[in-house]
Amino acid sequence: MRFRLALAAPILLATSSVFAACITPPVLLPFHYRVGADTAHCQYNDIQSAINAVGECPTIIDITREHTYTHQHLHIDNKPNLTLQGWGDGVTCAMIPGNLDFPPYAPPTSTQPLLSIDGSSDGGGSVLYVTGNSNVGLHNLTVLRGENLGSDDNNSVGGGIHFDGQGSLYLTRSTISTNEAGFGGGIDVNGSSGPVALTLDANTLVISNTADTSGGGIRVRGNTRLYALKPGTLIGYNHAPNGYGGGIEVLGPARADIGSPGYNGLAAIYGNDAAYGGGMDILDFGDSAPAVARLFTTDPANPVQVSSNFASHTGGAFYLRPYEAIGSAGGAAVLCTYDFRIENNAAQEGTAIYADADYDAVGNPLGGYVALNTDPDFVAGSANHPCATPEPVAALGAVACAAGVPCNTLTANKAVDGGGNPTAGATILLQSNGKFLGDRFSMRANTGAHALREIGDTFLSDAILTNCLLADNVLTQELIAQTDGTNAAAKLDSCTIAGNTIGAPYVFLAPGYLFLRNSIIEQPGHATVDPAITDSYSAAYLLTNDRSTLPNAYSIEQGEPSFVDAANGNYHLLPTSLGVDFAPVDSSFYVTTADLDRNPRVVDLPNVFDGYGPMDLGAYEVQRVFACGASDTIFCDGFEP
Repeated sequence: MRFRLALAAPILLATSSVFAACITPPVLLPFHYRVGADTAHCQYNDIQSAINAVGECPTIIDITREHTYTHQHLHIDNKPNLTLQGWGDGVTCAMIPGNLDFPPYAPPTSTQPLLSIDGSSDGGGSVLYVTGNSNVGLHNLTVLRGENLGSDDNNSVGGGIHFDGQGSLYLTRSTISTNEAGFGGGIDVNGSSGPVALTLDANTLVISNTADTSGGGIRVRGNTRLYALKPGTLIGYNHAPNGYGGGIEVLGPARADIGSPGYNGLAAIYGNDAAYGGGMDILDFGDSAPAVARLFTTDPANPVQVSSNFASHTGGAFYLRPYEAIGSAGGAAVLCTYDFRIENNAAQEGTAIYADADYDAVGNPLGGYVALNTDPDFVAGSANHPCATPEPVAALGAVACAAGVPCNTLTANKAVDGGGNPTAGATILLQSNGKFLGDRFSMRANTGAHALREIGDTFLSDAILTNCLLADNVLTQELIAQTDGTNAAAKLDSCTIAGNTIGAPYVFLAPGYLFLRNSIIEQPGHATVDPAITDSYSAAYLLTNDRSTLPNAYSIEQGEPSFVDAANGNYHLLPTSLGVDFAPVDSSFYVTTADLDRNPRVVDLPNVFDGYGPMDLGAYEVQRVFACGASDTIFCDGFEP
């Protein structure tokens, strides 16, 4: 019997003692309830009656298409081991063997939903309402047309599924579609009495749901963790036109871990829209624990993606806002990404990322925290940092992108309004006291006013960019700008800036603090920094097209780098270029061991004179064997063995 029960996995077991009680003779409770019209073989005629009969034993409710299930508003309360499973056309109760029958029970083989549970848009509330200590699985089901439009945050939640309690909600081969609520249009999960794990397993779609306020596709809050790690997962085409989080809303202390490679070539988070945070919002409204979202790749050939989302106001892909209060630890809003692609998103401001700030009663701000490929050495006490807890992403299956696969990109994000008209927005915007730490990433082909803008009105906002490529962006103003005060800092180390269309006469506007190291700035016709600002920056070990606005230091060289193929977007250095073997290793602000290609950072080429040391300037280190990528191999000659 144990073997046969295993065939019905995944069944969620509450405790081993309960499981033993369920299978120890003479207590032989049924593990399968069949729902359908055939009274000779179906134990129940409707789904709710079957749910009500479930006790503590692991139970699967097999739902046949002998009925159509409309106007469904099902309540699941304190069911520690319950799975609802749909069967396809032509399958009757008589054809579904139980685990005690011969042949033994076998679940459907389809990877798609087979049966719909329909709320019929009748205003009757969530299609599924789960409470208490419950562990619930949905297999091969579509949950659709739930409508929960109450008057407040407590009632107007979870059009498709509302979970309030503790336990788990596990979806596989299922779709949550065309539901509507005030909050959490598709799914709302609140870990109100204990931890809840919401798992979107393989071939699960949350699509075309609407939140009148926030969380168009999914909203997680309280002590909840969202996992979307398997292939065939799509959170797409959801809407929150008047609020936050078109695809996903994460309210602290909830956390989200997104690693799915997506669905049929679409990004895991795709085509959603909201006023703030088209793809996702990460908010904290008063809890001292942070709201955290981590994105990482689990398939080396298909990086995790957030693509083609739109915010009518700010945060095309991501919107972050923490919580600040006098006498409180506050609640941070944290975004951590590893081996990612953030592409083709749009908003009026913060087309890829908008890190907002919250202020206490006396005006002290707390800003959002963004980390891209941040190594532990970047963050003091990183072992306890939200990006590294409660487990490292490697424990959830995170891997590096395969060589040659486009990865670690913020590409083609656009600053536009709802009518498609260009705006003066930035690709990344940091409000007061915001933090941005980015290592091994590129920003390319983005449009707007700036690639990065920092607000420096009160407390320090801080941006640290290392091993980065900022290229081929089309910008109406400066590439990087500090505005609204002098309390902002930007540090660029081992970055390449080239090929951008820049509307301002200089690359950087930095009335706050600007630190440039080990980098290449190739923007002909543009000064490096605003010449009116002469005392707020530090620069060393640079190759630039114009040094007139920089300190008169020997380690700053004016000249042109020799790129492999700049006309086609390849900004690797040729071994004969200026900037190769130019800088000392200890010149970096932050010691990193890998360049943008994840190749060793310091390679001392033979027969190349070391200017000040063996490290190359810019995003890429020329290797002893000059490997510049499959698309560029025709240019790799003369220095290979």
